[in-house]
Amino acid sequence: MGAEIQVPRQEACERCGGAGAEPGSGASACPTCRGSGEMRYQQGFLSIRRPCNACHGAGQVLRNPCSQCRGQGRRQAVRKLKINIPAGVDDGSRLRLSNEGEPGANGGRPETCTSS
Repeated sequence: MGAEIQVPRQEACERCGGAGAEPGSGASACPTCRGSGEMRYQQGFLSIRRPCNACHGAGQVLRNPCSQCRGQGRRQAVRKLKINIPAGVDDGSRLRLSNEGEPGANGGRPETCTSS
């Protein structure tokens, strides 16, 4: 049996292609951590490493964030999906839909979506 469902999800920004930067611009090394993505604090013989507060561990900062997604690389959308429900499936069962999950960070490929 076929059915159509509406799935709210994050989708890759069309303007920047999921990169988060305005087309033609890109990212540069974080000036706070110098591109390492982490900050190192040392007190005596004790050394602690933490993700950089400025770039959140990415090691890069956007020079010119995308005006449409504000540098997130994703936007909220509702997608209509046509799915086939096999005969004999019980209520509350989950179906896996390949390549229909939310996009990965920085333009990564979609993961598998599980629909209830």
